Amino acid sequence: NGTNLGSGDDLVETLGLTVEGPLDAHRIQLTAKHPMAEVRLDAKGALTLDESQWQGKLGRLDLDMTDWGNWRLKAPVTILASPAQAKVAPLCLQDSGTALCSELDWQPGGGSAKAALSGFSLERLKRVLPDAVTALSGVIHADVAATLGPQLSADVDLTLEPGHITYQVDEDREIEITHRGGGVKSSLDQKQLAANLQLEVGESGLNGKLTIPRAALDKDPATAPVQGQLDFDFKEWGLITAFVPVIEESQGEVRGNLTIDGTVGTPKAAGQVVLDMAKLLIPGLGLDFQDLKVTVSGAGDEQLRVVGGVSSGPGRLDVDGEAQLDATRGWPAKLTIKGDRFRAVNLEEAMVFVSPDLSVSHDDKGLHVRGSVDIPETRIHLNEIP
Repeated sequence: NGTNLGSGDDLVETLGLTVEGPLDAHRIQLTAKHPMAEVRLDAKGALTLDESQWQGKLGRLDLDMTDWGNWRLKAPVTILASPAQAKVAPLCLQDSGTALCSELDWQPGGGSAKAALSGFSLERLKRVLPDAVTALSGVIHADVAATLGPQLSADVDLTLEPGHITYQVDEDREIEITHRGGGVKSSLDQKQLAANLQLEVGESGLNGKLTIPRAALDKDPATAPVQGQLDFDFKEWGLITAFVPVIEESQGEVRGNLTIDGTVGTPKAAGQVVLDMAKLLIPGLGLDFQDLKVTVSGAGDEQLRVVGGVSSGPGRLDVDGEAQLDATRGWPAKLTIKGDRFRAVNLEEAMVFVSPDLSVSHDDKGLHVRGSVDIPETRIHLNEIP
């Protein structure tokens, strides 16, 4: 038994372990209390020394988590553990309508493993979201199955049922957005690694797919050829203000259509991603942008073209350059940033206009900035003279 083990946030307030009975018929009881969770375990079993094997039954497992519910063992679980074999019959923890189950059957030559999550309500996530998100509904189900052996194979299936997101715009107004669900499906077999992604929220959507040949992936992941497609269109910028409270107002969309090939280590992209914002207001930082548009495009090689600009006050800022999808060279990039009388700060206490002429580059040695920034005008308002 022990108390106040560890330090800081990892302090275990109490820890108790009791083992009663002979090796071939004993009982194990464990209790532990931590600021984030409290655990209680009760198991009975037998230890065979010549086989280094423990076999028994887990009769109780309580997991009371401060923020994530009170989980209980649904039924007793048979467990076998030794250097030659490991088995865990379905171990299921349940809290209200949510269940988390796992199963294992392993031997040195191979085996299988399974895990499943069912009935996980998105409402559980609300406690970690900003206060402006007032309601969240939808249910997640997930299944993972793996075949263990010289060559691992696995399937993952995650599904999100339709629901709603409600967020507060101001003290008197809320907006509700319907999400139509989505999911992720992926599989790793003898032929390939394949994955598919789909999600719809309000008028926005995300669809993607990816394949990588298995033989090349096993040989060298970095040089394995990859093929994929990613299409998305996000218009619900009002929702961003709920998740990022410093943004007071945003109007616009981000959209993209990309075809991916090349290799995992050196991917190539064809298509474009466009950020198109009519307005972006962050008053706490003194940022008030209009006509913000940035386009990143690729022609199917390692090079990406970056072109964009943004207005603020009487001036405008323009960006032009390129980036290379080459990890071995530190993701090299070169950009020029030019502007005239761009309002960089717009606060009650101060207003600052800048005219930059900069060259920014990045490589495996770091970030490099050259050029000049002129400040043609600054306005300072003092409420009182120190």
